[in-house]
Amino acid sequence: MSSLTPGYLASLTFDAGQVATIQRLGEARGRQDLFLAQIPQPLETLRQTAVVESSESSNRIEGVVAAPGRVKAIVLKAAQPRDRSEQEIAGYRDALGLIHESHEHMSFTTGLVLQLHTMLFRYLPSEGGAWKATDNEIVERDSQGRVTRVRFTPVPAVGTPAAMEDLTSTYEQAQVSGVDPLILVPLAVLDFLC
Repeated sequence: MSSLTPGYLASLTFDAGQVATIQRLGEARGRQDLFLAQIPQPLETLRQTAVVESSESSNRIEGVVAAPGRVKAIVLKAAQPRDRSEQEIAGYRDALGLIHESHEHMSFTTGLVLQLHTMLFRYLPSEGGAWKATDNEIVERDSQGRVTRVRFTPVPAVGTPAAMEDLTSTYEQAQVSGVDPLILVPLAVLDFLC
């Protein structure tokens, strides 16, 4: 995908309602900073709830599940991981924690992506911090587990390092050229997933 190329970005159009929504979201960010300074405890409670929900939802998408109450206990560091699923949840917790704590000082680079990948694998027997080694497809399966449809074929393994360098480079260029983060970030996420 190349959603961040100057030609594609220049072709994007937004109606008045969409522009107004983007502006309101930007204004809400300023109010969040004000609330954080004035009433930090309710926002910290909301942040913790969001981290637990994000950890549970994001891992469930990948087929990683834990017993009721275990995700919250692992995310809040009230329990140690007991199996592979819980180890993956703990790694996700750590990576998300780093993002929450240091996002203002992080640049979207291939090094950062590999660092976060290393953190995701921190509690697992295999190591992270490397690009995928095999090709993959996003597929639909029937009740017997047979592939019924290929929904999407991502970048092949051999092309992943170059695709990631291109993605981080076009992201930086779009950021420097002043593309609104509320437009830039979702497009970068889409290209990253591809």
